[in-house]
Amino acid sequence: MEAVASAQHNPSWEVIGRRLRAWCRSPASYKLLDASPAHGGTWTAGGCALLATALARNGVGSLRAVVGRSQASGPVQPQHWVVQVQGGFLDADGFSTGPRLLARMRDDEFVQDPEIRQLQARDRAHVTYRPALDVESVAAVQAALRDLLQPQA
Repeated sequence: MEAVASAQHNPSWEVIGRRLRAWCRSPASYKLLDASPAHGGTWTAGGCALLATALARNGVGSLRAVVGRSQASGPVQPQHWVVQVQGGFLDADGFSTGPRLLARMRDDEFVQDPEIRQLQARDRAHVTYRPALDVESVAAVQAALRDLLQPQA
């Protein structure tokens, strides 16, 4: 397994994570999600690739995949996309350390043997709503996130 981000991190990622979590639960965010090919999903079920891609394109961090099995006999494959930042990861649930993200995937999402790894080209084939990564959808989410991602003075 790839080394997970260190326990030391910039506290501003927690603040940005809280703002991101609130935004992902807002009607404005769902208006964008519903306008994308991932409509009918959520930011954690179907929209995670769109959100992570928009975050990465805003220069926030690097794309990572949480891989694991959804069933005991199933293949190991990407189950969730996140963005790695200093000391942890961002997704629709906000900021998480590596251990906390893996526990959430195991306990809440029932992913067996989850691991975090660098996103690979073949991982795109496992995106539930692959068309959601279209240029227009990513650009719309990317633009909506710009102000939210700025550190507060």
